[in-house]
Amino acid sequence: MAASFRGTKATVKAILRLLMMLSSSSFASDEETAETNIVCYKHNLLTGKNVTAVLVTAAANSTGFGTIVAIDDAVTESPDRRSAVVGRA
Repeated sequence: MAASFRGTKATVKAILRLLMMLSSSSFASDEETAETNIVCYKHNLLTGKNVTAVLVTAAANSTGFGTIVAIDDAVTESPDRRSAVVGRA
C-alpha cells in the first residue's frame, strides 16, 4: 500500500510541475517583447593574397559530400569589404 501511495504522490507532483511550467509560459507570452534586427555582411575571399577560405580536403566522390573547407571570413557592418569589421565567421 505504501509503494502505491508513493507512486501516486510522485505522479501528482509531476502533474503540478507541468501545470506550473505551462502557466508561467503563458504569462511570459502576454508581455511585449522587444525585437532586434541585426544586419551584417560576410565576405568570402577565395582568391588573392588575403584568402579567407581554404580547401582542407576534397571529397572522394563527384557529389562534393565530405569536402572540408576552413573559413575565416570578415563580418562587416555594410556590404563594402572595407567597412568596419564587427566579427569573424
